[in-house]
Amino acid sequence: MSQIHEAYRMPPNTIVRVGTPRLDKYQRLIARLYEAMILLWIEQPIQGPQVTVRHDNVSLIASRRRLTTGLAHFCDWDKGGRTTTSIGIEDSEEAFIFWVASNQGFEQDRFGSAPRTPTFLRQSLRRLQDVTQRPDPSAAWLAHEADELARSFAVFAASRIGKEASLLSRMATLCIGHLNGSVTRRGNVTDTEARNLEIWLQQFQFQDASRAYDICRLAYNSRNDPQMDILRRLSQEVLADEDGESQAKVSGNARHFVGRLAEHIRVSKHLVEDALRVREVLDVFRVSEIPAPVCVQPPEIDSHSTLDSILGRMISKEDDEFSKVQEDLSRFKNHVGLEGQIIKQILKLQSKPPIVHSEVQVLNHFHGRRLRFADDDRFVGTSKLSCFCLKQIQRRKVELH
Repeated sequence: MSQIHEAYRMPPNTIVRVGTPRLDKYQRLIARLYEAMILLWIEQPIQGPQVTVRHDNVSLIASRRRLTTGLAHFCDWDKGGRTTTSIGIEDSEEAFIFWVASNQGFEQDRFGSAPRTPTFLRQSLRRLQDVTQRPDPSAAWLAHEADELARSFAVFAASRIGKEASLLSRMATLCIGHLNGSVTRRGNVTDTEARNLEIWLQQFQFQDASRAYDICRLAYNSRNDPQMDILRRLSQEVLADEDGESQAKVSGNARHFVGRLAEHIRVSKHLVEDALRVREVLDVFRVSEIPAPVCVQPPEIDSHSTLDSILGRMISKEDDEFSKVQEDLSRFKNHVGLEGQIIKQILKLQSKPPIVHSEVQVLNHFHGRRLRFADDDRFVGTSKLSCFCLKQIQRRKVELH
């Protein structure tokens, strides 16, 4: 029997030292980081509900933060996380510098053109700068500018919008199928509401998902329709015999993607509103990209990659909770293969090396160069929070939204 399996025969409050010690101090730290993250991710993959930030219309800080987050949203042109974008605004002596980072980094295309994300960000900021320099703009003119901004985003992010539209179309079709099924699948929805919802959903069964702007505008105009509340109620009805594409799930997803597509129009409006309130950051500005660093390689699997050893590196054995946590984890190890899942995740990371999330890139860039945030507001706007170590980052008193 291997050394690892021999360790399992020991009492649950015993840490067994096996194999060659990990002598390299830095590699020990890397192993402790990865092992703890993987274990926590397996035990709790989703860290709480989605958080909605209520905007303070009076606060200039809130407007600048929403502007930064909206610009990051604008730069995130594809689904899947690779184009997740984060932005921090530096207050330098010469100009306000919009530092932008992406999960996948920025590269020139095969024709040698400049990276598309920083280029689009510059174009969007120039458009917003023009808005702030217009004397006495009318409400109609501002609405037109917001609409033009949305149209430019629809062209830039056609890939994202097309995928979101296809998913909405599929969810609408599945939801209609459930509505045509037995009455018991409608929960607290009346026959009249079900018929109205079916008719309403048909507009989202897109035959052509390439009309990116029109699709976003349709979703925006439909976002407050009463059928959205019907979808919400259906999403809360869960029957014991429902499968993976249940009525509740497809109803919730249909509602979600209407909201996602509508958000692209809403962000365009907010960008114009916020630019007018914090126009000083647009008077003289630059856009600079942060090169994506190479992520630290995951640790190798060795005789110390056991659940007992990992726990011993996470919690001091003198800690009152040590024995209890180890006993609980031992039950998980024996019944759900927890240790096997840890090994599997480490191997997965080794075959596909992880990336440095964009919000961490921005934070590290500001910290390493001792850059000053605009108005000393240590804020990083991001299109999608993806950092598992969020609480550790917030110890540096940096806001992430």
